[in-house]
Amino acid sequence: MITEFTIDAPGRANALGPETTARLDRALADAVAQGSAAFVLRAAGGTFCSGFDLGDLPRLGDADLLARFVTIERLLERIRTAPLLTIACVGGPAVGAGADLVAACDYRLGTGAASFAFPGPRFGLLLGTAHLTRLVGGQPARDLLVRRQRVDVEEALRIGLLSHRVDELGPFAAELAAAAAALDPITLRELLAVTRGRATADPLSTLVASAADPGLADRVRAYRGESQMQQLINGVAAAVAEGGGEQAVTGRVAKVLRAALAKGLSLPPGVMVPHPERYVMYPLHVAPDGSFSIASAVWNVGQRTPIHDHGVWGVVGIHSGVEHEVRYAPPAPAGAPRMIDESLWRPGEVTVCCTTDQDLHQVASGSDEPCVGIHVYGGDIGTIQRRSYHPETGEVGYFTSAWTTPAS
Repeated sequence: MITEFTIDAPGRANALGPETTARLDRALADAVAQGSAAFVLRAAGGTFCSGFDLGDLPRLGDADLLARFVTIERLLERIRTAPLLTIACVGGPAVGAGADLVAACDYRLGTGAASFAFPGPRFGLLLGTAHLTRLVGGQPARDLLVRRQRVDVEEALRIGLLSHRVDELGPFAAELAAAAAALDPITLRELLAVTRGRATADPLSTLVASAADPGLADRVRAYRGESQMQQLINGVAAAVAEGGGEQAVTGRVAKVLRAALAKGLSLPPGVMVPHPERYVMYPLHVAPDGSFSIASAVWNVGQRTPIHDHGVWGVVGIHSGVEHEVRYAPPAPAGAPRMIDESLWRPGEVTVCCTTDQDLHQVASGSDEPCVGIHVYGGDIGTIQRRSYHPETGEVGYFTSAWTTPAS
């Protein structure tokens, strides 16, 4: 008998939430109870597994997180010691606990799209580390964990993280499973026990010790924010590099920003602090070539910008609070700016707010709490000189939104 299990959480990039973890654990237990000779682990979609599902991270404390990590480590150990042949079929990225799932299996098959990363040490967690070391050796394991390398299929095959590279996962997995099923069950069990070797350290003790320092939840939240921000930066960089007209570029950037906010983009607390007297712009990223910048713009209650232009394209998404935007037509000579319309932008909403044709607007906090917006501009907005307009006379002034140093 052969058992197959498919990780299928597409809205979460096949992340291991409590429900998915429990289903996998039950499936493995049922396979063992039913006398299966092989357990084949697959994934739906383009990602094998993105690791722990941290969608509810804001509600979790240290004890909650540790309990989840312990549950995963126990599952990994059951896979490593199960009396049946385990086969992982990897056709996309496997990250964190997802990569540990692969490493726990006897056969680890990957296509050219497979890749692996182990970010746990970045927030002080050693999950599956002893087994990874036994599998690939001390130096490759150190490179994966200390240097935080993401390895492609060729490197994974070279160091032994993958056992085989295949063009199609199904046929070879079926061949391996059939070969296991052809063996006497007692012979298979003993063969696996001998060839797997024995652990030199208790993996659960290693995990718990690594997570014992207070602040685990804060460390995970900080890592998650850093990782999400890098994904946003990479996405914006790709959208800008693709080129085309302003509408095409801003359309792609808006799509990237909207997706980041929908996933619960985390920001460091220091870039969400309002100034007591004026709105502030905190730098989240400035491209080395000056092609774009990403800012956290914060308005306290009652604060607003002057009526102003930008000189570059811009895309704005609301992280928290409400933004009140009033748009204006450029003033005629010796005339005041003419209001066109106004909008309230709420968390998760994205708008192309400014373009190089010098459209004007004024922005303020639109509720009884500070407004935090993620602003992406087609240049280093902290150094670009811009024009402001007197609301009654249209008189032009010049200003630069100098970057503010994030609060520590």
